[in-house]
Amino acid sequence: MQKEENAPIDFSETDKVVIQEQKRGLNLLITVFPLADWDQKAYGNKCKVSDNDEMLPRNKGDFKTPGLPYYRCNPKNWVAYEKWLKALVERYDDDGKDDMKGLLSPILYYEIGNEPDLTKDPKSDFGMVFYLDAPENYAKLLQKSYLAIKTANSNAKVLIAAPAGVQKEAIEYWKKVLTTPKIDDAFDIANIHCLSGPNHDKNEPVFLIANDLNVTAYKNLLASYKIKKPIWITEAENI
Repeated sequence: MQKEENAPIDFSETDKVVIQEQKRGLNLLITVFPLADWDQKAYGNKCKVSDNDEMLPRNKGDFKTPGLPYYRCNPKNWVAYEKWLKALVERYDDDGKDDMKGLLSPILYYEIGNEPDLTKDPKSDFGMVFYLDAPENYAKLLQKSYLAIKTANSNAKVLIAAPAGVQKEAIEYWKKVLTTPKIDDAFDIANIHCLSGPNHDKNEPVFLIANDLNVTAYKNLLASYKIKKPIWITEAENI
């Protein structure tokens, strides 16, 4: 959306999605990725995925997936990121100021990132990586994004990124996020994914809890840090 620092923000592709889905009567939850190669190149290879990463733009027949940029850490230029995020929220909040032409209803829900705990080696030939920064840095991203979004529209709601699941590795990542002081002030809605079908083998507790789409396990994790929020399930696969 912004090819170079200080370049105009290109809303054309985002507008197309908003117009198309609102004509279908759908309300959108926007997942925000704070990723711009021109901003993050200064971090070097530690923030760059390999050419094999599944989330890079790909040609699939006549269709090209939008994908994600190479660099996947926190913004280097926080001022530029916050300015972009405020402009994004302002364009779709339907308040009569700087709104997209033809907007039918406000977009009020924003999720900050996606599955940042998914830390498969980015140099692998397989897998996908959405975020290459530490859990403590994700907490910083969430806090700064929350303030920017609320500044643009106090009625907007912010979702914390969903864990990829409730396996041990994911939980250990999120424990480091949730120990951040006042982190519960940086999101309005909690968020969980469930990509494992239920398994009735009592020796497989991780799969058993998929019967309720991981909600109870995630609710208990939040409660252990005295966090009580509405919980949304934003990805579910349950057979």
